[in-house]
Amino acid sequence: MKKKYTVNGMMCSACSSSVERVVKKIEGVESASVNLNAKLLLVEGSGFSDEQVLTAVKKAGFEGYTLEEKVEEVKKPITKRLTLSVVFTLILSYL
Repeated sequence: MKKKYTVNGMMCSACSSSVERVVKKIEGVESASVNLNAKLLLVEGSGFSDEQVLTAVKKAGFEGYTLEEKVEEVKKPITKRLTLSVVFTLILSYL
């Protein structure tokens, strides 16, 4: 089973290494890899939960989110901005 997480607060390769190290200690995790540029954590294995991974990331000093949480967090402001843009575009077109 592969799961993806977003990790905020990482600035260097030492940060990503510490996240990988604490996540690999979780029982059931076979591998953990961090993409520093994308702020993405990929965890492979079985028998671990999202809570365990997010707790380990927090212990390392960073903020972690499941990828689904992050997508929902981003969708809300975009739809609001789109709605406002359409309204103002219609008003400007009328004038």
